[in-house]
Amino acid sequence: MSLSIAVLAVGDELINGEMSDTNTARIASALGEYGYRLRDSLTIGDSLEEISEALQDLARKRDVVIVTGGLGPTADDLTAQAAALAFASPVERNVSAFELIRDHFARTGRTMHRRDEKQAFLPAGAVPLPNPSGTAPGFLLRRAGSTLYFLPGVPAEMERMLRETVLT
Repeated sequence: MSLSIAVLAVGDELINGEMSDTNTARIASALGEYGYRLRDSLTIGDSLEEISEALQDLARKRDVVIVTGGLGPTADDLTAQAAALAFASPVERNVSAFELIRDHFARTGRTMHRRDEKQAFLPAGAVPLPNPSGTAPGFLLRRAGSTLYFLPGVPAEMERMLRETVLT
């Protein structure tokens, strides 16, 4: 049986023409190397309700959903909160995610700011995924019969995590 896989790319910059969505093409190409085929892709702006609705819809239709973007420390990074809303899960400070963020700052010799802690607030039951190239950890959720992987929107970070975590 083959898996049905969808990609959800999140970010106003992707739908207003500021940036091109290169992540979906990179994901489709990487999946092809493993014999998988992408069935759906959707690009959506930074709207809590719209991200939540898209997550619900894709999780109902597909075995795997790969989400990129909206995991950073800024006010428009709403993906974790939208996932919690979509699946009626409370948002909680994930200790493992916080440690991944703190360790990244220690490794790079940079100062961690209070706003960076936002990246550790994930839906209850989320499994953090390490991001060796950036501050925002990804996370894994299993909901509505689907496995959802949440990855950063920065293409180099997303691709490394896809290859080292999702496709292994």
